[in-house]
Amino acid sequence: MTIDQATDNLTEAVRVAYEPQGKWVNTNQHRTKPWWSTKILSPLIKERNGATHKMLKTKIQESTLKYYHHQEIFKQKLWELKSSHWRGFLAVKGPEHAFLAYNFTKN
Repeated sequence: MTIDQATDNLTEAVRVAYEPQGKWVNTNQHRTKPWWSTKILSPLIKERNGATHKMLKTKIQESTLKYYHHQEIFKQKLWELKSSHWRGFLAVKGPEHAFLAYNFTKN
């Protein structure tokens, strides 16, 4: 057996072992940021990404303005989610947990 044949056999063995596993997709619904809402933000991200691709592809001012519009909507919703979570956090913990509040602001 030549080295080329051995390489081909090894490559084929790895491919055959890999294919049944399929593509691995992270389906964990828990995010590292507690304020992140997939249900709310995913459609906004999809719209923004579509506007990004169109802006880069067409390079016309209308597409750029549409991208900025979607980006602003996304940022506004993100700010609302963070603020809401922050107010809830402080309401539950109270002012006596200032150190926890400080740690929360670092994230």
